[in-house]
Amino acid sequence: MTEPELRQELADLRVKLDQADEWANGLYMALDDLVQILLKQNPALAIPLADRWRPVADCYAQLERGEVPVDSDGEPKDVGPMQRLEARKILFRTLTAAGALSPDLG
Repeated sequence: MTEPELRQELADLRVKLDQADEWANGLYMALDDLVQILLKQNPALAIPLADRWRPVADCYAQLERGEVPVDSDGEPKDVGPMQRLEARKILFRTLTAAGALSPDLG
């Protein structure tokens, strides 16, 4: 491949990456809308959501600090890529800050 062809391919990949990122952002925004509506209609849903999202948010925070999340036996947890945890961490923090989830739940 020539240098101009490589530059064009890189530019095309950047466009595709930006499009995928915007799609993921839109999907997150739709999920956030849905969860807020569901919690408003059924506040009891906050408890199972917190039970699921708080450990994920904690794992994400550990990874951000460069720590390896471990299970109750002290073995490293297989939590997958950090990016896979981020949406649930953001939802947990957003809904906690909005008062929809208690930080003590979970």
